[in-house]
Amino acid sequence: MLHSAITNSIMVEVIPRYEDIPMTGEHGRFVFSYTVKITNLGGGHPQLLSRKWHITDAEGQNKFVEGPGVVGEQPVIGPGQTYIYSSVCPLKTEFGRMQGHYLFYCGETDEHFQVQIPAFTLEATFKLN
Repeated sequence: MLHSAITNSIMVEVIPRYEDIPMTGEHGRFVFSYTVKITNLGGGHPQLLSRKWHITDAEGQNKFVEGPGVVGEQPVIGPGQTYIYSSVCPLKTEFGRMQGHYLFYCGETDEHFQVQIPAFTLEATFKLN
């Protein structure tokens, strides 16, 4: 299912997926991937500087993940351009939720601004049958 939000002329679309990969250890037993598509619907050349995720599992445990860029990059997204990346989120439970925001900087206006990442659910598909 596609989840989307538009903030400050930046559209963020997310598609989460359950990956049927057996895992053990402290990071979790259930692996979810998600693909994010970020499109600049406005002008300027904003640069994605950092991200902050709020992840909640089915037991109500919260985890915050923040840092520079995404997948090791800090892309500049020009007018009409799109940047796409994929990442993973391991959880200890078969259900969870993610949401967050990106911090952008636009050199043309010399301003920082946040862009919402829409909330989305992580669901192990074998639990839905």
